[in-house]
Amino acid sequence: MIPVSDTLSRLRPQSPIRALVIERDARERELADQVLTLAGHAVRVVGDAAEGVMALAEETFDVVLLDGAQLGTEATAPIVVASAHDSFAIVATVSRGDEDARLLERGAHGTLARPVDPDALRFTVARAGQDARRTRELLLLRGLLGDHADAVLVGRSPAMQRLRELVHRAAASAATVVVSGEAGTGKALVARTIHALSAQAAGRCTIVSCTARAASEVERELFGDGAAGGVLARGGSGTLIVDDATSLPATLQTRLLRALQERALGGRATPRLVITVRETRAADIGAPPPRYDLLGRAGVFTIAVPPLRDRRSDIPLLAAHFRARFGRESGGEAPPIGTDVVGPMLGYEWPGNVRQLEQYVTRLMLAPAGTRVPFETPSPSLAARAALPSLIEGARAARWTLDALEREYIERVLTEEGGHQSRAAERLGIDRRTLYRKLKQYRAADAAPSCGGATSARGAEKSA
Repeated sequence: MIPVSDTLSRLRPQSPIRALVIERDARERELADQVLTLAGHAVRVVGDAAEGVMALAEETFDVVLLDGAQLGTEATAPIVVASAHDSFAIVATVSRGDEDARLLERGAHGTLARPVDPDALRFTVARAGQDARRTRELLLLRGLLGDHADAVLVGRSPAMQRLRELVHRAAASAATVVVSGEAGTGKALVARTIHALSAQAAGRCTIVSCTARAASEVERELFGDGAAGGVLARGGSGTLIVDDATSLPATLQTRLLRALQERALGGRATPRLVITVRETRAADIGAPPPRYDLLGRAGVFTIAVPPLRDRRSDIPLLAAHFRARFGRESGGEAPPIGTDVVGPMLGYEWPGNVRQLEQYVTRLMLAPAGTRVPFETPSPSLAARAALPSLIEGARAARWTLDALEREYIERVLTEEGGHQSRAAERLGIDRRTLYRKLKQYRAADAAPSCGGATSARGAEKSA
């Protein structure tokens, strides 16, 4: 199996953008070749779309610079199809009479006016190449990480660009990595991304969670107990992720590091160690500092995942992603996110970070049209877990129908699973289509106009 790192190696920031120039005009062709080559890109030039199709069959490109007049020819149809499949960007050069909108509809990523301005050419190709690489990288990581890959990679803020750079640098090394960040920022997903991009991707990725577990239990999972061997006994050359190692005692940290060092000295295959630690918000005065001193000193790479409030410009992109995923899992079109919601979203502090935003968008999707969904709602997962024991008693006291009780339980499980309908359906013991049909019925019932000011059946039952 070829490591994913080999497939993605050319996507890293230090590799040049590969550009294919398809241009019939010799002067424009020469200009594009000179400008892009001087900008540090790898350039190949051809004279027409037919030659471009052959070039695409021989090499992989990030950007295709194409004379817009050729977009209507038969030869460009395979190029447009290939761009959707191979995730390269098409930039069309257009004459004064051409319509940009028409070219964009036919598959162009962007347009440039002819004669092409060198500065505009450099900027547009660089931006298109970065977008194409990000799309291709995301498609590859989705195969390993699922849709959650978007939450780590989506974003154009400086903080996210820096995070991607650090993830690539860490993946290129075999050193221990410490990933720190507040709750809900996606530390574990960053750790899995490092594994997916590294040479260790061909091996096993083992995750040992320390969340709400006794140190003795974590120790048994790592080192085994009696005849049963632990994670380290299995060896291998993959990655060992110790998730939420914030409160591990110093003795266990020392034993873990010593075991990995001894295995390395003994010549046995040793997994690469990636540790995630939970930081508290600066506003949490008096909160004890995380305990990862020994593991922290071992980490050559320390990656701090930025909180959502420090990358506010990424909030609309993330919200759009979570909305699109809801639609995919529902098997239908997701409700739109109103423009009146975007402003408050950008101004909110998001103490729960990306996880809270994901849950908030899920509540927006499930809410009846026009309903205001407040940000201040407590964490659904915590609130639901706390309320579950009293669900039956509350339903009995309020004289709910069986349908109302079923709906309440379904919505609580869905909220606990962060809006993931597949996981919720599995917990509920039903298939995803059944769950989607029920949710659709609930939304239709909530949206139905009431007669004479009467509340919905479920609302009446709850208020009885």
